[in-house]
Amino acid sequence: MQDAVKLLSGIDTVILNHILSHYERWTAESDLTTVPKQFAVNTISYINIATLCLPELQRTGGKIIVSSSFAGVVPVPRVAPYSATKHALHGFFDSLRQDLYLEGHHNISITVCIIGPVDTPNARKNTENATVSKLTWYPVDECALTIIKGGSLRRRQIYYPFFLSYLEMVYTFFPSYIEDIIQILSYEKKIYNY
Repeated sequence: MQDAVKLLSGIDTVILNHILSHYERWTAESDLTTVPKQFAVNTISYINIATLCLPELQRTGGKIIVSSSFAGVVPVPRVAPYSATKHALHGFFDSLRQDLYLEGHHNISITVCIIGPVDTPNARKNTENATVSKLTWYPVDECALTIIKGGSLRRRQIYYPFFLSYLEMVYTFFPSYIEDIIQILSYEKKIYNY
């Protein structure tokens, strides 16, 4: 533990961006053993790393940047366990932000990044045989720049691509409507002409 503390000395920014994904419909036959593994990678590790870094971030007035997903704020098909891990990230880091503020640590910022389909090899590989592979995939470099800018400006939340913020807002008031749109855009549901 002391070696970890020495390693963290002087740290002023923690970017949490790692993922274990799952892409298939969740059914009664789904493999329950994948769930703890996904929570370990996608949620618990984020919480542990951020917590270990807190003393140094408090000293330096640092930043925590959390890479999450659109699936963490609006449900999308075929990613139920992954979506659950991302919802948990939002709950934890939004609550942690309040705890830090109430403890007088106003100088630490937490930026939660809500990311859509970004053209990474991992994302392409996990969806190569799925209809969602026809989605518009957004550039990695542009996404990275958005994350860096959002963290540097100490934003509470950022979206990439930007229009995801509008979908989340409309979802709040019209959830069924947005779920239909997502199912159509992800090629899970056909549009029928009457």
